[in-house]
This record gives sequence, structure tokens and C-alpha cells, in this order.
Amino acid sequence: MEKRVPGESTRTQQMATTATTLLSVGDVVLIQDDNSPHSMWSMGRVTEVVTDKLGCVRAMVLRTAMGVLRRLIYRLVTLLQYGQKSEL
Repeated sequence: MEKRVPGESTRTQQMATTATTLLSVGDVVLIQDDNSPHSMWSMGRVTEVVTDKLGCVRAMVLRTAMGVLRRLIYRLVTLLQYGQKSEL
């Protein structure tokens, strides 16, 4: 039988809340790929947020030049948040 750590669900909910505030629909992200150097990672735009049964954010649906992908939030790096002006 698996033992649960007290407060485990609270930590999960906090992580999900943090992920939700960090990434949202419209954000431009880099998609991490362990088999490629950073300069070769694909870029995409978040089109949908995927949650689990508890409402925790687990993945994002992305639109890229190669099509539509679904990736875990831990594999995404935010480049530009929706509504944020670029300083370039």
C-alpha cells in the first residue's frame, strides 16, 4: 500500500496554480527537446490548457509550424506572454 505524505494534495494544487499563472493561452513558448541543442528547439503558441481530474494543469496544446502538439508544462519555456510587449 502506498503511503501518502500529509499535505501532498496541497503541494500539487500550489504547483498547478503556479503553472496556470506562468503559462496561459496565447503565450509563445520554446518546446524542450532532450535530443537537440537549445538553438534547435521548436517554437509554438499555447492554444489550450489541459488539466487533470483535480483541475491541476498538466499539459498544453500548442500550435507550431509543423502542426498541433500536446506537451507537458515541464517541457515548455516561456518566451513571450500574451499581451506583453516585446522590447526588441
